[in-house]
Amino acid sequence: MNNEVLLDKEKIIKEFIVLDRKVSKEFLSRKRKFQIVIVGGAAFLLKHNLNRTTNDIDSLKLEYELKKYISENSDLFHINDNCYNIMLKHPDYEDRLVKMNINYDFKMLKIYVMSDYDLIIAKFGRGHREDINDILKSEILDSIDQDELDRLMNTAIDFSPVNPEDIRSRWENFKKNYF
Repeated sequence: MNNEVLLDKEKIIKEFIVLDRKVSKEFLSRKRKFQIVIVGGAAFLLKHNLNRTTNDIDSLKLEYELKKYISENSDLFHINDNCYNIMLKHPDYEDRLVKMNINYDFKMLKIYVMSDYDLIIAKFGRGHREDINDILKSEILDSIDQDELDRLMNTAIDFSPVNPEDIRSRWENFKKNYF
């Protein structure tokens, strides 16, 4: 039996609403909201309306209680928090987070996505053909300053723990083809 789920923008938003409702009941005494930072394909779907689906919702640095709750309810939630240490990211990406504007009054969740610059850096760093297609099909390159992206990308590559030479070479080729 195939348990693979296909999430589009509407299903991703619905999953967050259900999570908020359940977490609101589970953590009654909690005074502050949980922060969720969405990255990867789900972030592109939420922010740039790509016409595709994703199998999961990649996130960064979930708080322990929320991560545990999601893990214990993995039949309901498809949120993956395992990409932080393997993802190419700029050291100050958190300064550029964008709060998602979802038409729902979240009681327990604050949902953010990476800036366009940081989404490109993360997707490019992964380097799969689908990730490059997300960058190109979303027209995200039209919304950013290419010089600023190049500066941020080179800093992120400098901090990369894996294959910085390979990433830099791929980046130079990408710029030649798409800038």
